[in-house]
Amino acid sequence: MKAQSSLAQQFSLHRSNESANGLILMAICLVFFTGTGLLVRWVSVDHHVDTWTLVFARGFIGLIVIALWYGPRGDLKLTRVLYRPALIFRGVVGATGLMCYYWTIPRLGVGVATLVSNVYVLFGSLLAALFLGEKLSIRQLGWLVVSLAGVALLTNVQATHSNAIWVALLGSVAAGNALMIIRYLHRTESTATIFAAQCVYAMAATLPILIKQPPQLGGTVWVWIVVASVGAALGQLTLTQAFRTLTVTVGGAVNLTLPIWITLGGMLFFGERFSLLQVLGGALVLTGCFQVVLKRV
Repeated sequence: MKAQSSLAQQFSLHRSNESANGLILMAICLVFFTGTGLLVRWVSVDHHVDTWTLVFARGFIGLIVIALWYGPRGDLKLTRVLYRPALIFRGVVGATGLMCYYWTIPRLGVGVATLVSNVYVLFGSLLAALFLGEKLSIRQLGWLVVSLAGVALLTNVQATHSNAIWVALLGSVAAGNALMIIRYLHRTESTATIFAAQCVYAMAATLPILIKQPPQLGGTVWVWIVVASVGAALGQLTLTQAFRTLTVTVGGAVNLTLPIWITLGGMLFFGERFSLLQVLGGALVLTGCFQVVLKRV
């Protein structure tokens, strides 16, 4: 009995250590994604870097990072993204969501753009329930409505940027589709191949534009673009690694704080300000998203 008790204690300690490591990785992930969002805002507004350059760089650098990380292990099956329909769909909707997010950052402010983008959690849950048979309760649907009410408040106070708001919502829907198809693809595909699909189609969508209108940027700006792209790739890889030891509830709840950190960064570094209605709308968005994640497990 003592031996069994000792083994149980060791197992509990091991699981506790794994969870602690997962939370550390999630915190690092938030640092990467927050830094990336703020850098994108800075180079797009202060240095007039267009969306297409930023998206292409993120795809190109991301592909290099995952090739170096996963390639030697044989986990990356790059050619599959060119002919498997589910991977093509993942690449197209993922690239669409990314382009919409980057396009709205200089127009809405990085805080509002990130808050609206965050609604992808709700769309992903709804789509997974419709097409993958995942459970979605009436209570979760209610919280979805709460979050959408928050978006409505953000839309109302951003009336002068109505087109940008609709683009941000389109990006959320696209990202929700990406979340749904990622859940499906994890049954048969590696993380590296799924991630590579977004990188490949982000590059394919933006390369024709860049060939027609090559960016005229200085060397220092290119360095910051590369830094932002590397940060985004490392954030994605760190997030994936963190979920190996964290539940969806814990990991999802921590990850949903990202808009808070980016909003604070926007206020601190760029003087972005939220009205009372925006604060209320943002709180409703985050509360609804958190409740949906909380009830999924």
